[in-house]
Amino acid sequence: MRKFPALLLVLAGFALCADKLTVEKAIDIREPSELRFSPGGKRVALTLREPPVGRGSLRHIWVYDAVTHETRQWTTSEKSEFSPQWSPDGKFLAFLSDREDNGQIWLMPASGGEAVRLTTGKNAVSQFKWSRDGKTIAFLAPEPRSAEEEKKQRDGDDERVIGERNPPRIWTIDIASKKVTRVTQGVYAVREFEWMPDGKHFLAVATDKPDSDLRNTEAIYSVAIEDGRFTELARPKAPFRELRVSPDGASVAFVMSPEEGPSAQDLFIAPADLHSMKNVTAAKDRPVGNFEWLNNSEVAALLTIGFHSDVETLGGASRKLADTGPLDVSQFAVSPQGAVVYVADAAGRILRVQELRWNADRSRAVPRRGDAGGRAGADHRDDSRRSRGIVAQSFRRADAVAGGARIHGVSAQYPRVGGIRAEISRIE
Repeated sequence: MRKFPALLLVLAGFALCADKLTVEKAIDIREPSELRFSPGGKRVALTLREPPVGRGSLRHIWVYDAVTHETRQWTTSEKSEFSPQWSPDGKFLAFLSDREDNGQIWLMPASGGEAVRLTTGKNAVSQFKWSRDGKTIAFLAPEPRSAEEEKKQRDGDDERVIGERNPPRIWTIDIASKKVTRVTQGVYAVREFEWMPDGKHFLAVATDKPDSDLRNTEAIYSVAIEDGRFTELARPKAPFRELRVSPDGASVAFVMSPEEGPSAQDLFIAPADLHSMKNVTAAKDRPVGNFEWLNNSEVAALLTIGFHSDVETLGGASRKLADTGPLDVSQFAVSPQGAVVYVADAAGRILRVQELRWNADRSRAVPRRGDAGGRAGADHRDDSRRSRGIVAQSFRRADAVAGGARIHGVSAQYPRVGGIRAEISRIE
């Protein structure tokens, strides 16, 4: 059995001072999400939401380097970038951005430099996945709007005819030629999909009744990439979400309600044909958050009991992947080499750090132009101002005494206040 390091990187919710919390300070917080390990396990890409300005807040891609222990801002446009995904060979980082009106896929060298727009359609991309050989990206988007529909949108005409919705479809784009191919069509509206290892099929969640007001009309399908043909594999009666295909393609994991509702919370594992399903969390009675495959038989999952969450393995002998102490994990990622990275905070209070043994100089806490493990282009900026939300110094094999708990490991600090959304009066 492969042993997993208990902790490589913690993106934890520390407050760096003991000042009394105010509404202004609570708003001025940067929030990390969408953690993605590079294939080599030496970098972590993540999305960071900036403090709100006006009616909204921007999101940008940052990258943590586990070798240098530096965290750098990777994208710096005046719009948002999110959903980072490394190419299978680790040479490129793809992401979604609304830099030019609607959300499209952009591609950037992993060594830094200028981001290039990959998709150019008038239909906004909602999600995408690299093929396992790295030659193709599949994405989810509706049909492009017609000239008449664009005119109605410009004129503010929101009239819609029942039965004329534009369902999300699966498309593919060849990385080298940028040729876009529509895979699915007809009445099917696709909610999510996964590549199968053979590169010839998708596993997809879709409905053939997109205009129905009935619940649970979705089914799990095998979709042939060559002709877009849907083959139904299973039609669960209960709510379900988040299909994940095992590395060898032999199994599928997903979260589903153990009965017919009201929400999906148990983890099920099934063979790829979905002829049988096993609830691997039935004995735990703990809701499952995000999850991912560790190998062909085990899944790492975020389990919640009360107000506390931990990352544990399922499908084999259950064990914790990280000793989080009093911290509550909100999301995580596991590298192919078995390292764990997670976002955590303390429910209802600010963790006060009394002791840190730093090994990084403050001058290296921000990105410098031309210093990104290669050249840096327009998507990097010289930002020497002190960032309240990102403190990129790290401490190596050091202890941080936080709220009476001792946290171990190599950490990049992302200050975040736990419990702020639930009840500000509970924060101490």
